[in-house]
Amino acid sequence: MIKSYFMKIYKAILQLEHELVVKTTRVGLIMNALSLLKKVKTKEEFAIGLLRGFLVNFLPNKRI
Repeated sequence: MIKSYFMKIYKAILQLEHELVVKTTRVGLIMNALSLLKKVKTKEEFAIGLLRGFLVNFLPNKRI
């Protein structure tokens, strides 16, 4: 799932890095995403946690 989802979403987020509301490092972005993946059990939980972790620093209208 890391190869299938994580890296693809991470690369897409990097293209939008200039739109971050709360500026953070790339390590910070990764740590946010990983912190929400600790107890996931399904692909759906993994995808939701990953998106929440990566998108937390964007305005709500950009999260869509």
